[in-house]
Amino acid sequence: EETDMFDVEIDLSGDCRVTALSVTLVWADPPGAPIVSINDLDLFLSKYGDSNKIYPNGRDSRDTENNAERVRVQVTSREKFTIHVEGRNLDTRTQTYSLVVTGCLAQANFPVSPVETSHPSAAPTPSFLPTDSNPESLSTTFGGRLYWNGNMWNILAKQDVTIQTIDFHTYSTGIVNVEVWTKSGPFEGSQKSRNQWENVVRTSLQGRGAGNPTSIPIEKFSRQVHVKAGRYQAFYVTLDRPQLLMSKGNEPGSIIGENQDLVVYKGIANTHSFGKTYSTYVWNGSVMYEQDNAQSKTISTVFDDDTSYQYYGNIFDINTKDEAITVTGMHIHTIATDDVYVEVWTLSGSFKDPETGPGRWTKITSGPVRGMGKGKPTVISSEIFDEVNIPGRSTQAFFVTLFTEQLLYSPGTSSYSNGDLVIQSGSAIGLEGDNYEPRVW
Repeated sequence: EETDMFDVEIDLSGDCRVTALSVTLVWADPPGAPIVSINDLDLFLSKYGDSNKIYPNGRDSRDTENNAERVRVQVTSREKFTIHVEGRNLDTRTQTYSLVVTGCLAQANFPVSPVETSHPSAAPTPSFLPTDSNPESLSTTFGGRLYWNGNMWNILAKQDVTIQTIDFHTYSTGIVNVEVWTKSGPFEGSQKSRNQWENVVRTSLQGRGAGNPTSIPIEKFSRQVHVKAGRYQAFYVTLDRPQLLMSKGNEPGSIIGENQDLVVYKGIANTHSFGKTYSTYVWNGSVMYEQDNAQSKTISTVFDDDTSYQYYGNIFDINTKDEAITVTGMHIHTIATDDVYVEVWTLSGSFKDPETGPGRWTKITSGPVRGMGKGKPTVISSEIFDEVNIPGRSTQAFFVTLFTEQLLYSPGTSSYSNGDLVIQSGSAIGLEGDNYEPRVW
């Protein structure tokens, strides 16, 4: 099944006084059954702001018999309609058709005078980026055919980055009114809370049509969005009409795009703006960004979404290599998908040192975090994390606890390292001091 959609707006302010909109669809159906169509195309109209479908030939449902279909409705000025042409169960690979629209049209996303081609050809997408700037980019897909007003989704920065602009996917080749909102942290829990978001784009653009990226010029952003390594940033792209194309997904929050700098996660669709939400949908688009000069680094162990091991806390050592480092934040792995209270403690030396006692530990984190569930990093905000300076060639112990049996970990002795440090396996810790080892944080 595939659908072509065309937008029209009625204008009765000038010399045109035709108070009806007429849409006629015809196609040459392959020879075959005398009663039903072999290649069944269906025509219907939808009026902006109205969920009802207007069917052809005086029917209250789709026409499966005729290869000529017509919808005629009375209209008033400034009413907006979307024309839908659906292909259903085609017997051949393709089916061409003719569509005739008559009425007083203010604008439409298809030609309104005779042309040689049956569909408009979008002009090449202009480049709004300076030629001496070569930003990195991460794209998901431009293959979606489902449409809503808006899409919310998260990115996770692996390095310090600055988001410069984004491309989005719309079936419209007319003018679209687009807004982009963003917030620090994931969108979960803030889907309808406009006051938790910042509006960074509000503009009108020429849509590039299905299968093509519609680019937002850099200068349309009120500011560029800086994201520190290890932090989530949520984005919300919304159009004032349901013309934003996306793909249906499963497993909310799973990865849809990843490179050495960013991870993009599946999100949700919603109505305009900050309206009713629908899960799960895949954002169609691209993120253009630059790596920041002064970069943080992230090292991860494992976020195994198949693990069945969960307990109250985890204790482990970090060994630095030649250079001193500063630990500026942490991700944890929790089964929780709502707010959960976390504490992080640290001490100089190994937790295995027999002289280690409660009085030697320093609390560096205390407060709630938004759990992201199995398989995904839950970020401890820098607002509640005190940085830890660790000299080169030394050991620092860390203890992470949730006070509930919701901290996930893996059994084993694996260690994880990069050019700066090594994370050693440790132990799972209970509220009464009971422990199970070896366990990988």
